[in-house]
Amino acid sequence: MFFERRDSIAVHTLAAASQGILLDLAKTKDMKSLLIDSEMIRPEKREEVNRKFRKAQNFLKHADHDPESIFKYYPEITPFFLFDACLLYEKLTNRKFPEAIGFCGWFYMRYPDLLMEGEVKNKLNELQGNADPDDFELFLYAIDQLHQNTGKE
Repeated sequence: MFFERRDSIAVHTLAAASQGILLDLAKTKDMKSLLIDSEMIRPEKREEVNRKFRKAQNFLKHADHDPESIFKYYPEITPFFLFDACLLYEKLTNRKFPEAIGFCGWFYMRYPDLLMEGEVKNKLNELQGNADPDDFELFLYAIDQLHQNTGKE
């Protein structure tokens, strides 16, 4: 849905819900999220950060609590939920699936400054070449190719 540029509110809602389910499962195995309750965030700021990350999700889920309120939605946060969900899934299952591989590749290309210097970043820079992270059709094609190579549709 993300690469097909479907309704951004629907994509965000599903991404945040999926990330939330995976986070709940991860907590039972003492695994951490990059976003929610991250140890990279000072303990006294975690609750505030968590609230901000969940603000859109909570507004959309509980709009009936204050139907007159107005909320400013920032679709730029959705990829972070998707990325976190992909990483949590991989931690929980020790498996990757084509959509997650394609999405993480896109994420690293879109946000290269978030990566630590090293082999992974160098390899991605080498592979990126002239690829445009705004060319979603390219990523949909790559995902289709991954499906064909793994024999799964």
